[in-house]
Order: sequence, then C-alpha cells, then structure tokens
Amino acid sequence: MTESASMKLFPDERILLEANSGLLKLTTHRVRFEHQRSGDSVVIGITLDAVASCGLVTTTYPILLLLALLAAIGGLASSSHDSGAMLWLFLAACLLVLAYFLSRKVVLRISSAGDDIIVGVQRVGRAPLLEFIDALEQAKVQRLENSAAARRQAT
Repeated sequence: MTESASMKLFPDERILLEANSGLLKLTTHRVRFEHQRSGDSVVIGITLDAVASCGLVTTTYPILLLLALLAAIGGLASSSHDSGAMLWLFLAACLLVLAYFLSRKVVLRISSAGDDIIVGVQRVGRAPLLEFIDALEQAKVQRLENSAAARRQAT
C-alpha cells in the first residue's frame, strides 16, 4: 500500500487496514486517526505497544422509550375524555421514539494512557468494526512478540 499524503511510514512499517473511508489506519506499528472538517483538524497516533484497549461502544437513552410508553398509555386513558389530549400525547410518544433513535450513538474507541481515538461509526456495519478490532489486537500482539524476540537476540 502507498503512504497517505500526511502519514509518513517508518522504513519497515506497512498499512494493514483502513477504516471509515481511510480516516482510521492500522499499520504494523501504530493506529492513526486523521480528520479535517471546516477548519478543524485532528491527527492522533497511538503506537501499538501503547494501546490499552479497543472497543465498540453504543450509547442509548432507554428512558426516552419509557416516556414514550407512558405518553401512549396516557393517550389511551384520555381517549374517552378528551380527544385533543389524546392526540398530543400520541404525538409526544412518536417524538420521544424518534428522539431515542436519533440520539443513539455508536463509536469505535481506541484508548491509551495519553489519549483516546474516538471515531463515530453510525453508518458502518458491525462486522467491519469487529474486523478492525480483531486486526488491531492481532497487530499489537505480533508487535509485542517481535519486540520481545529482538530483545532476546540482543542479549
């Protein structure tokens, strides 16, 4: 694979995997996130030996679904008394369900002692993300084994 315009590879380094349209790169030595948007830019690199954890994190707010259920029950209870209140409560229930799905967040988080790489991955399927996590863990183990072997040869 070729080098990106802003990422210079070490002499013995090669890119193993790219994710999120090339914004996230896994190499034999490190994981790198580069993103530019409307004047803002982020470049975070973490060497494989410094990666502490890597995970897929989903955040939801189930309280919104509970409130939607309560609003729907309230709408049913008020249907015989006040059709206006019933309509508003059902509308509120629909808006709360919509808010639940719109507020749902899925991120890939790669942590080290110094910094985290957090990549929003809403429209990416689960399988490619798990593949990236597996590849990162395998690359880290391989890198640590190679370093240990080099130290043994040096002594």
